[in-house]
Amino acid sequence: MLYKVVPEMKPLCVTIHLQIKLEHLVFNLFVVFLFVEHVTHYLDTTFYNLTTVALHDWRTYGEMRNQANQKYGLEMTEAHLPSQTLEQVTTRSDLT
Repeated sequence: MLYKVVPEMKPLCVTIHLQIKLEHLVFNLFVVFLFVEHVTHYLDTTFYNLTTVALHDWRTYGEMRNQANQKYGLEMTEAHLPSQTLEQVTTRSDLT
């Protein structure tokens, strides 16, 4: 090490070492944040698409969302799909 040869360099070497460790930590936290955002977006998209394909399974996908939130702390968005189609609305209004 340089500070073994030149004792005055020890504080500078420690400072540079800590600076590098801090930059490495910040970079790793940023990568983890991006990964969490990617996973959350992927799960949101998948649950929404599956719910639109099979409306009868909406409760199952809601439970999966809740588990992702409770187990991993992922903030998922709820899929607010209409409960009936436009044809069903007009059919009901035609009957009354």
